[in-house]
Amino acid sequence: MGKSNCERIWNGRMKACRGVGASLSKEKLKEWESEHLKMLSEIAPEEFDIKHYAALVELQAWK
Repeated sequence: MGKSNCERIWNGRMKACRGVGASLSKEKLKEWESEHLKMLSEIAPEEFDIKHYAALVELQAWK
């Protein structure tokens, strides 16, 4: 079964944004990617929206 574009995009974002790619060896990364894409193909709809949350804090130095 082919992977949808949403699955591939989300897989890539998780790999980059959560530090997965930077923290795993090449072998472990291939294993993670295979498991993640399998999980997405089983539970994710063909298309889905990704909700984002952002927090912003403005700090001031004490004088």
